[in-house]
Amino acid sequence: YFDISLLAPLPLTQAELDKTLKNTDQLVTNIELIDFFEKEDWTDVRSLTFHVWLGDGQKTLLKQDIETVHAKAIQAVQG
Repeated sequence: YFDISLLAPLPLTQAELDKTLKNTDQLVTNIELIDFFEKEDWTDVRSLTFHVWLGDGQKTLLKQDIETVHAKAIQAVQG
């Protein structure tokens, strides 16, 4: 797995982010929210951190495979 942290707009739900991350790549097997933080002076965003679990039943993942999915996940949540 790898972790991804982001500041998300308040109207964006955890379920929407889970779905976005899950649909990033076929290697993504599970998404787990591991941290959630809000501050009073953050009126329109919150901080979220997710574990993004990867797996392939046919082979051991290489570092390049993981980095590719990580880059896709970053692009997906930035959109």
